[in-house]
Amino acid sequence: MSSGFIPMLYHNQLAATFNRPSLIARQLCLGCLVITLYFSPYIQADTNTQSNSRYSPHEVKALYLYHFANFVRWPESPPERIRYCSLGSDTTTLTLKQALFRKTPPNRSATVTSITNFNQASDNCEVLYIPQDTLQKLKSIPQLTGVLTVSDGKRFLQRGGMIELRAVNNRIKPAIAIDNVTKGELTISSRLLRIALPPTRQKGGALE
Repeated sequence: MSSGFIPMLYHNQLAATFNRPSLIARQLCLGCLVITLYFSPYIQADTNTQSNSRYSPHEVKALYLYHFANFVRWPESPPERIRYCSLGSDTTTLTLKQALFRKTPPNRSATVTSITNFNQASDNCEVLYIPQDTLQKLKSIPQLTGVLTVSDGKRFLQRGGMIELRAVNNRIKPAIAIDNVTKGELTISSRLLRIALPPTRQKGGALE
């Protein structure tokens, strides 16, 4: 079996978990997620529209977004149903919604809700995704207690965001601002930190 096939095999398993209805099932897939993330340089999330990759960038972003909740410790025990929120909408948001609800029965361990301001996020969201188009209109991102903020927009971390999904060598990788995460009273698992971009590569909205 080729080295390139192994991570793709686990990625297929990870993608399949989108349609599993229970929180327990999501937790059972932790092992395959870790392996997938460790091999993430091999995941063909090419930003070139002419790429022959199996997964498009927004599909990989949706996978990351969905499973980040398994690698975060909240200040209080998270509810059985993880509440994902989106401040605006894009293809990644739509992909996440479709993955959760297009099958019968739909995934009941998570919800996806659109919100219009940060005040709504405090009491209604565990994970808040901010699309790039929305981020361009914002000067700063508040660190809300118990809310993990994620975006694929540039300079998200500098504006106060927690996890930025970046295209690196035609692949999607997470960059994490630990200081911002701490201000939100959240803790990121060391397993996720190990596959994130090194701190020296997180400055600004592009690699340095």
